[in-house]
Amino acid sequence: MILKKPYAFLIKNFKLIHFLILLLISFCAFRSVLIINFFNEYINNNYQLVTSFGLSSQYTPFALFITTIIIIIFIIALIILLNHKKKPIKLYIAMLIYYFVYFLCILYISNLLESLNYSLLAPTLSRNIRDISILIFIPQLFFISYVFIRAVGFDFRKFDFVSDIKQTTYEDSEEFEISFDLESNKAKTMINRFKREMAYYFKENRFMLTMIGVVIFILSLVLIYFNVYRNEDTKYEMGVKFILDKFVFNITHAEVTNFKSDGTIYENGYYVVSNLNVKNNSAVPAKIDYNMFKLKIEDKVISPDLNLNKHYPDECSPVVPETITTKTDENICLIYPITKDMINKKMAIRVNHGVFIDKGKEFSKNMYINLGKSIPQELEIKNYNLGDEIVFEDTLLGNTRINIIDYEITQKYFYKYYVCDNCNGETSEGNKGKEIMDSITYNGKDITANKLIVFHIKYNPDNNVINKYKHVSGLIDLFAYIEYEMDNKTHLSKTSGLTPQNVNNLAVLSIPNQIDIKNNIKLVFMIRNKKYVVNLTEKQGN
Repeated sequence: MILKKPYAFLIKNFKLIHFLILLLISFCAFRSVLIINFFNEYINNNYQLVTSFGLSSQYTPFALFITTIIIIIFIIALIILLNHKKKPIKLYIAMLIYYFVYFLCILYISNLLESLNYSLLAPTLSRNIRDISILIFIPQLFFISYVFIRAVGFDFRKFDFVSDIKQTTYEDSEEFEISFDLESNKAKTMINRFKREMAYYFKENRFMLTMIGVVIFILSLVLIYFNVYRNEDTKYEMGVKFILDKFVFNITHAEVTNFKSDGTIYENGYYVVSNLNVKNNSAVPAKIDYNMFKLKIEDKVISPDLNLNKHYPDECSPVVPETITTKTDENICLIYPITKDMINKKMAIRVNHGVFIDKGKEFSKNMYINLGKSIPQELEIKNYNLGDEIVFEDTLLGNTRINIIDYEITQKYFYKYYVCDNCNGETSEGNKGKEIMDSITYNGKDITANKLIVFHIKYNPDNNVINKYKHVSGLIDLFAYIEYEMDNKTHLSKTSGLTPQNVNNLAVLSIPNQIDIKNNIKLVFMIRNKKYVVNLTEKQGN
């Protein structure tokens, strides 16, 4: 094969080559800034992603790899030229080493971004990659300035290529023949020559190469320390999102209670009820192990009891999902049984997220979510009269409002409602549809409860509450009961709710036959530890 020596071509196009290198390394610097910004946003957004698809091609495109390879080729060509012309090559060797390391770094970052399709990055790794990306970016600013100077002129100091261009000889572009039938002696000679030249280059650039090696060594030690050997027990407060594997977690609320949802009290202890929001940010459904969320109170560690969720229908879904589908949120209750001696003490959720090594032994790394003190709920009582508006704020009913306007006690109650086939479920004064008359009577098995107490109400449910409380019957049946006095004793009547579904201005309860308007009757709403008492006795004077 016949080739020409490239020296004359490289000398004549020295400025152009540097200008091309300037464009290429500027492109690399621009992509580096985008990568740094991505990791900054990822960290500031509590390790969540709007989308995880296509991140690798977006931030580390194929063009970035090709650009880096072309830069390396150009630099190698310039090193050969400068060495041939006995010009300084130290900075070009530094650039060659830098962009080789840069190529490996973007290859690693590309794989990390690709892995975000399936799992999230750990907080420590995310911060390390962000910091290292910044360190990698800084030298590019120097190289851009250095190459820019070389691209605009060379008639200064040691880089006097004007005279080199004038002195270009036939030898700089002469043809030479390459034979691929190398004899073994020639091959050995080439290898030995390469070894000698590499040794020479190392001696000439020993200081710079040593500094680069020291920096790489220190960075490696830092990464190993933070990711393997350091016991990093990360602490969070409630409401702060954290990630683990494929999930973003957020413990939004926790309370200590011995109240059931209807306000009655558990006899056998207290419970810590925590609300956990889980989001699967990966591209595939993933299973979750709830046992990794341990409640820690002093030296006691307690696992959640998922079977307790059915006892808290007002706050928890009775079914706890084992698998979280992709890109979805789930709100899950984790309930921990505790004893009376554990209340009024600091508590936290402990989540294991790996291991660390200390003196040859493995220990667990944990995240702690501070829940504050395990202070039990106290009973809160609010009193109302007929006509007062009750707002169930700070309960599961949200901004639901009810107004008890009037009531009556009767054996049978007649009411009317309207049915309209063409009203799409809506009626108005001018379009009520067909009027239907109906009645309510008690037909239960309890022969002592053959009276009705009918409340005329105004009911405005919170649109954000779950559907079973949208109608007044859901509120009455779950949370309301009658309190009355008889024989100088207070009695409770939690009997069947008979509120019809086709009206919203009535609430009907069956009551014992002996209750009379003179029995100091009260309507009580009991929601967990909050008691709303409506005094009905003022009707006695009417």
